[in-house]
Amino acid sequence: MQQRKTFERWMPDLQDLSLCFYKEKINSRAVVYHKSNFKAVDAFYEYNLDVVKNEMYPPCVVKDDILPDRHKIAAIYILAFLKNKLFTDGDNPRLKNCVDMLANEYFCLVMLKVILEAWQESDGAMCEVRMPEEYEQCLLKLFYKYTKSSLYSTKDTTFIYALANIVYFIEKCYLVDLNMSI
Repeated sequence: MQQRKTFERWMPDLQDLSLCFYKEKINSRAVVYHKSNFKAVDAFYEYNLDVVKNEMYPPCVVKDDILPDRHKIAAIYILAFLKNKLFTDGDNPRLKNCVDMLANEYFCLVMLKVILEAWQESDGAMCEVRMPEEYEQCLLKLFYKYTKSSLYSTKDTTFIYALANIVYFIEKCYLVDLNMSI
């Protein structure tokens, strides 16, 4: 059970990140912020973490003592935020810009970068995710496409595994060690 609590310590940071994202990047007249949806995000994460652990490990393994790799954890959180939207249309949706229209998807991209960088920081390295803009746009499209797909309303874990591979790719290809780039 201890390993699960290690990742949960980030929930307050993700709440702070989402509020900062809302205040700095979103037009509050066009989009409403739902901090209360963090409870649903947490429940989604817990449920899907258990599902993934049961799929990955045989019945003889004590599931409370294990945790899937961090790429799957990040993927589960991205899906949790896509399914439990923190941002919805406000009083004046005509005022929306591109970021406002895809606020949940943009937040997931920001969150992914922060998580990848924080993992490295916890290991003592200072890193930054430097993805080409084209790749960021592809990720945003993927997140949006997922919310419109038939998989969105299912409990299928296929997208978790696919997204975990994308997270791994981003970490390997676009996470730059700031100490090495001097």
